[in-house]
Amino acid sequence: MTATPSTLSTPARRQRKLSLRAKLLIGFTLIFTVVFAAAFYWFYWFSTENALARIRQDLVETAAGAAANIDGENLSRLAASGKANKAGFSDDPRYKREIDEFQRIHAIEPRAWPYTYVRGTKENEIVWMTDLWSTTDDVRRAVQFKDTFVSKGNLWRGLTQVQLNMPRNRRGADLSETFWGRLGLTSFNPLGRVGYEDEWGKWVSAYHPILDSKGQVVGAVGIDFTASEVDDVQNAILGQVALVFAMVYLVLFFLVYIVSGVLTRPITVLTAAAEKVGDGDYNQDFGRLVRVRTRDEIVVLAQVLTGMTEKVREREQSLRREVLELRIEIDQAKKEKQVKEIVDTDFFRDLKGKAASMRARASQPRADESDTDPREPSP
Repeated sequence: MTATPSTLSTPARRQRKLSLRAKLLIGFTLIFTVVFAAAFYWFYWFSTENALARIRQDLVETAAGAAANIDGENLSRLAASGKANKAGFSDDPRYKREIDEFQRIHAIEPRAWPYTYVRGTKENEIVWMTDLWSTTDDVRRAVQFKDTFVSKGNLWRGLTQVQLNMPRNRRGADLSETFWGRLGLTSFNPLGRVGYEDEWGKWVSAYHPILDSKGQVVGAVGIDFTASEVDDVQNAILGQVALVFAMVYLVLFFLVYIVSGVLTRPITVLTAAAEKVGDGDYNQDFGRLVRVRTRDEIVVLAQVLTGMTEKVREREQSLRREVLELRIEIDQAKKEKQVKEIVDTDFFRDLKGKAASMRARASQPRADESDTDPREPSP
């Protein structure tokens, strides 16, 4: 016999027990996670943009101050007749004067690394002049005196107007050496890193034209901040903001855990009492179990359960009485049926006939006793 789909019985799915408190914790955790992620992203973006705006302002102001203090005629004469030494720089006193000015600028703004350049003879060609890096031990970062470079970007435009070179790239912040790196978060890239990379390193820069005494552009000054300076600012903001948000998140999670316990405790108590009612113990005062000063839905539920329990108790007692009466009626009917079965048998009818015959004979007088005078003596 082939079973049809209608005759097949599917086993009931086993439901996993998940408490209301756990559901509240999961729900609030998801909500807090989304809200905190959005708030963290916005706050980090806002703080970073403010910090970067300050760095841009410092770059532009430093470049403007350097351009105002550099002697344009000195730069023109150095470009025209200056000679490079064996190291690739120059021993010209005019070169030294510019280096001295650069050192003064660097003392005021330690992040600044100034250099100058002039227009070359070819299209988009610039000629490097002085560079503060030439006075340090890391001379590989310094440009060689009178080396040429072709630029169609900010460097070239810096000969005519103020230019800022702070591009964003997709490189994330390196967190491997931070607290978050030890927790496994080695990179973070919500907004991208700021700066550009060339053969001398990673930088953010500003360029400003240099004018001579007649107001003619004779060259330009560039101010570089190492990109690590900007990265340090972004990483510091990231670390501080992330730590604050993590602490607030944990505090809120703990508060939700406590509040969820307070909110779900009356329901847990009512559930336990309802299970006892289901087992037949109707001596449950739900109103006493839920001690809430204000009348809310839980108090109403407790009152409803109390009334329902009383009605269930009364119905059960009524059903028990009806069952008892029904049992008595059933027993009486059984007895009547058994008596009827006995009466309807041939044996009982025969016995009944014999009993009737015996009663009839017993009620009739004997014939010999009726014909004899009791006063006559017997022969």
